[in-house]
Amino acid sequence: MMVGMEQSEYVKYTRLEKKGGDYAAAMQLVKAGKAKVHDVNCVTMRSGEKATLESVREYIFPTEYELPELPSTIPPEKKFTVLPDIRIKVPTAFETRNLGTTLEFEPTLGEDGMSVDLRIEPEFIDPAGYATWLKYKDELGQADIKMPKFYTQRSRVGLTLMKGKFSLANTFSGKDDEGKVDSSQKVLMFVMVEVVVLKH
Repeated sequence: MMVGMEQSEYVKYTRLEKKGGDYAAAMQLVKAGKAKVHDVNCVTMRSGEKATLESVREYIFPTEYELPELPSTIPPEKKFTVLPDIRIKVPTAFETRNLGTTLEFEPTLGEDGMSVDLRIEPEFIDPAGYATWLKYKDELGQADIKMPKFYTQRSRVGLTLMKGKFSLANTFSGKDDEGKVDSSQKVLMFVMVEVVVLKH
């Protein structure tokens, strides 16, 4: 579960006497309208095995460009009109970024049957505008080549959790409307495990 709040509230939150724990205190802020639940994800897996959860949109963008090639020989029966300037460069290589949420889990059930050692690697990627790679202008106007920018929140965490109880895993800085890092916003990631016993 991802919970967002302003940094001023987060500072107060870190100094609260958290009766009921970090999660209960965060839910009190949500109830008071001082924090907001951004996202909730759930996955079921077996002890000792890895699982990946993705809620993404594939974003494909060019990474290399070349000028288009013209034929070296032209059949006499065909005629071509060639512009003095070739405005568009042709993309020759592409890259794919998954925008959204990717979560990797690896749980190990404790011998007591009540605790779980959990390794979790969350990654949150959002578009953050474009950076100009090459400025170019011709008689038709501006034709800059731009590359996309991304805002990434990523961590690698190992926790020992008691079943049925939320724990604070880590805190990220938020982002503004332009996709830039906004340290005045904080996003808290809470994790909770349940132990499911299968009966045959």
